Amino acid sequence: MLRILGLSVLLVLAANAGAATLRSAFDPQLTAERYVQALQRAEVPVLERRRLPDGEEIVFPSPVYGTRIGQCHKGMRKDKPLRTRIWRDPQGRVWLRYSEPRAKINEFGVIECGNEVDQVRRALDAFATTATSP
Repeated sequence: MLRILGLSVLLVLAANAGAATLRSAFDPQLTAERYVQALQRAEVPVLERRRLPDGEEIVFPSPVYGTRIGQCHKGMRKDKPLRTRIWRDPQGRVWLRYSEPRAKINEFGVIECGNEVDQVRRALDAFATTATSP
C-alpha cells in the first residue's frame, strides 16, 4: 500500500515538475480576469484566451520580452509564448498554474546574459499572486 501511495506522489510531482500551482480565493472567471488585468498593468499583451471545459488558458509573451535573452547565444532569439491555466477541480477548488520560465527560455539552448529567467519568474509570481489572493 505504501509503495502505491509513494509511486502516486512521485507521479504527481513529476507531472507538475517545472510548474508553479497556486490555489485561488476566487472563481475561475474572476481569477482569469484578475490575471489579465495584472498582465495589462505590466503592459504584457494577451495573445490568446482559450476557454476550457473546467476553466481557461491565457497565452502571452515573456513579460521581459525585448531584454537581452538570446543575445549571448549565436543565432536567432527563440522566445516562446508563456501559458497560464486556471481551472476548477472536482472538489470545487480553483487553481492557477504556470510553467517555470527556465524550460521555455532554455528550450533552444539560449544562454542568458544575466538574470533574465529570474526576472521572468518574479513577474509570473507577481501576476499569479495578484490573481489568486484577496
